[in-house]
Amino acid sequence: MDTFYVWCPDLGETQDDAKTYRAFDSEDAACKWAEHHDMHDDGSIFAGDCKNVCVLIEGRKVPELMTVGGELVPRYSARAAK
Repeated sequence: MDTFYVWCPDLGETQDDAKTYRAFDSEDAACKWAEHHDMHDDGSIFAGDCKNVCVLIEGRKVPELMTVGGELVPRYSARAAK
C-alpha cells in the first residue's frame, strides 16, 4: 500500500486540507476519502451525490482528478428458523 493525499475542490478544499490515506491505488484512496466524508460530514455521497477529489500519491507532484460517488445498498441475510 502507498500513501495518498486526498482533498475536495468541490468543497473549497486545497492541497493544504488534504487527508492522508494508505491505499492500493488512487481509486481506493478516493473511496476511502468518500467513506470518511460520509461518516463525519453530511452523508451526501452514499445518498447519490458525486464529488470531484484530487488524489496525490506521495512523492509525486501532479494529482489525479477523480469523481467519486456511492449508493446506499440494503443488505439482507437469512438463516434457518429454530
